[in-house]
Amino acid sequence: MIIDRTIDRLIVWGSRGGIPASGKEFSDFGHATCCIQVDTSKNNIIIDAGSGIVNLGKLIIENNDNRPIDIFISHYHFDHIIGLPFFAPLFNEKYKVSIHLPLLGKNSGIFAIDKLISPPLFPMNRSIFSKNVKFKEFNVGNQINISNDIICNSSLLNHPGSSTAFRIKGNQFDIVYASDVEANEKAEIESIINFSKGSNYIFIDSSYTDKELSKRKGWGHLSFKQVLEVSKKIKPTEVLIFHHDFLRTDKELKLILNDILKKSENIDSQCSEEFVENVDSNCQESLTQIQIDEGLDDIISSLNLIKIF
Repeated sequence: MIIDRTIDRLIVWGSRGGIPASGKEFSDFGHATCCIQVDTSKNNIIIDAGSGIVNLGKLIIENNDNRPIDIFISHYHFDHIIGLPFFAPLFNEKYKVSIHLPLLGKNSGIFAIDKLISPPLFPMNRSIFSKNVKFKEFNVGNQINISNDIICNSSLLNHPGSSTAFRIKGNQFDIVYASDVEANEKAEIESIINFSKGSNYIFIDSSYTDKELSKRKGWGHLSFKQVLEVSKKIKPTEVLIFHHDFLRTDKELKLILNDILKKSENIDSQCSEEFVENVDSNCQESLTQIQIDEGLDDIISSLNLIKIF
């Protein structure tokens, strides 16, 4: 696949949580764990380094894509960093890579990466990477200037060990990534809303059904229903439902979406034909978009994220 670098777009390389999903029953909505790419004419911006980042790295090498690479890690659970030591550009001095690591406590940042990329979990340590790979720790809340016209802001999320929401703004986009978050208290919900208001696109955790959520308090995730409720207050252009349970089959995800459509008034399922692509999918249908008449807008579900460019 050849990427057209003249446009800005959002590419989903993995949207599963926990571990990759294996088997044909997961093919429509993808197998890999969390990784998205903000693809611009001058910058290669990546959020999270789950297993999906491996195929992205392969594509960068194949296309001889020498744009600077910025990787933002939301937190240090395996499903968000497991692909990092297999990201091919890290081993080639041709590529300049900045890996941005949030400080989420004493066992975070470079310390956490060194734990992952060293024996006994990995045969080598990060000294095997190119000299042009830079690890940059940052305090959540501080603005990071990616380029002259692209900035990244961040906010803490309620999750075991903490997690980070990112808001990346450019001339043509304003994207929020809020994967791995639990919101049981009003203040936690308001924090997500305040950070995300006015954005064009938001990736948001939707791991559980309501029934599952009642049994998994403290696990650090939202339900589909909570996402709908929060989205009505955020009022973005589009919401992308993210971090699917690795045991949730295509059939089950479709049933959940249909259930949302049946129970909610004034909701229409439509197709979106621009900006977002999921390459970790065999589905040939269009991306499912839920449109809510109650003031909003569109909720796009990565339930059906597929190639739409």
